Amino acid sequence: MATTRPDIDRLIAAVDALGTAFGDLAIETFTADSLRQASIQATRAANMIDGVRADLARKARDLQPAGAPAAVTSGRTLDPHGQRSNKATEQDSSRSELFDSLPSLGDATRRGDLSGGYADAVNQATTRLSSDERAAFLHQHRDRLSAAALTMGLHEYRVHVRGLVDDHDRARELERFHQQRADRTANLWTDHATGMTKLFAQFDPETGARVRKAVDEEIDRLHRAARDNPNDQRTHQQLVADAIANLILGARSSGRSRTELVVLVDLQTLLDDMKPGADPVDTTAVDTTANPPGDPLVNEPAGPETQPGRCCETSDGTRLPVETVRHLACQADIIPAVLNGDGVVVDLGRAHRLANNDQRRQLRIMYPTCAFNDCNTTFDRCEIHHITPFGPPSNGTTDIDKLIPTCQRHHHLIHDHHLHLTLDPNTRTLTVTHPDGHQQHHPHLDRRRRTTANPGPLPHTA
Repeated sequence: MATTRPDIDRLIAAVDALGTAFGDLAIETFTADSLRQASIQATRAANMIDGVRADLARKARDLQPAGAPAAVTSGRTLDPHGQRSNKATEQDSSRSELFDSLPSLGDATRRGDLSGGYADAVNQATTRLSSDERAAFLHQHRDRLSAAALTMGLHEYRVHVRGLVDDHDRARELERFHQQRADRTANLWTDHATGMTKLFAQFDPETGARVRKAVDEEIDRLHRAARDNPNDQRTHQQLVADAIANLILGARSSGRSRTELVVLVDLQTLLDDMKPGADPVDTTAVDTTANPPGDPLVNEPAGPETQPGRCCETSDGTRLPVETVRHLACQADIIPAVLNGDGVVVDLGRAHRLANNDQRRQLRIMYPTCAFNDCNTTFDRCEIHHITPFGPPSNGTTDIDKLIPTCQRHHHLIHDHHLHLTLDPNTRTLTVTHPDGHQQHHPHLDRRRRTTANPGPLPHTA
C-alpha cells in the first residue's frame, strides 16, 4: 500500500474522528438548548467542507491537462466514486473562482462562519453581467459583500446582493430591456417520434411577468380543484401544462377578470427617472468614512442625501425600466403602489378596490415571500395570518398592520408551538416570542434597498 502524505493522514483521521463524534451523539436526550448548539456545530462543519471543496476545485482546475473539458476533468477528480451530481461539482468550481475575487468571503467559509450558499448568492446575482462588468462589480463591492454576509441571514443576503447588482447595472437597464424585447421568441412543433406537440417560448420581463402571473393563477385554480377531487392524480408538471392549455384555448373558469399585475416603484425613483436627461445613480464615488466600524453596509452615503433605496419591479420581483412602468400605469388592470421610507405601502391604486383583495395586494407588494426571513416560500403559496388571533378571546381585527403572510409550515409552527407574535406598525419588524421567553426578530425586507427596512446587525445564532 502506498504511503499517503502526512496532511492526508491527518485529514483521514479528522474525518474519522468527526464521524465517531456524530455517531456517539445521544440526540434523543437533547434539550432545546443542546439541540440548538449541536445544530450550530453541524452547520459550522458543513460550512468548512464547502470551503474545502472550493479549494479542491481550484486545485483540480490547476491540474487540468491543456485542452481537456473542464467539467469532465473536475468531475472525475473531485468525485471519483460518482456520489455527487455534476451541478454540485460545478458549484464548487464557481465558488472557488469567486473566492479568488472575494478572498475574505472564502476565508469566512473555510472557518465555518458562512455556508457556500453565500458565494452562490453572489454568483447568481451577477449572472446577467458581462465578464468585465462582473469583475468591476466585485472589485467595487469587495469589502461590502464580505462584511454584509457575516451579519445577514442567507435569504436577506440574496436580496441584498441582488439589489447591489441592480443599482450597479441601472445604466444599461433600458438598453437591456429593449434587447430582451427584441429577443422574444416562440416555437411550436410536433415531435413525430412521440406524437407530442411541444411549445417553447421566452418573453421580455414585462410580458413574462404577465404570462407568469396568469399561469400561476390558473395553476392555483386547478390545484384547488384537484384537492377536492380524490381521483385527480395529476403531477405539478401536468397541472402546468393544463393551465397553459386552458389559457391558450380560453377554457379558464367563467366570470374571472383579466389578470391583475401590481407594479411597484418607489416615489424617489419615479421622480428622478422621469426628469428629462436624468442620469443613472453613480455608486462609484461614495464616502466610506461615514459609517461606524463594523457596519456591513459600508460605502453608503451619509447625511440627509442618503438614498433610501430604489425599486422598480412587479410584485414578484421582475425588474422593469421606469419608462415601461409609466406605460403600464395607463392600463386599467395595472395597480401602482407607493412606499414610505421603511418600504411599507402608504398608497395603492384603486382598480377593482375591494377590502380583502386590497389588503392582500398590499401584503404581496411588501412581502415577496413568507414574513419569516429564513423562508423562501413565495407569497402566492402563503396564507394571511392575523398577528392578534381573529377569534375569541382576542377578537383581533383584520387591519393591514395586524396581517402578515406565512407559509403553511410557519403557520403551523405559530399555532402548534404557541408562539406569540408582535409587529412593529412602522417598520413591520416581526418579533416571535417562544413560550420559554426566547425571542427571534425578523426585520421587514425593504424591497427597494433589498435589505432590512431598519438596517442593523441580526442576532447571531452562534
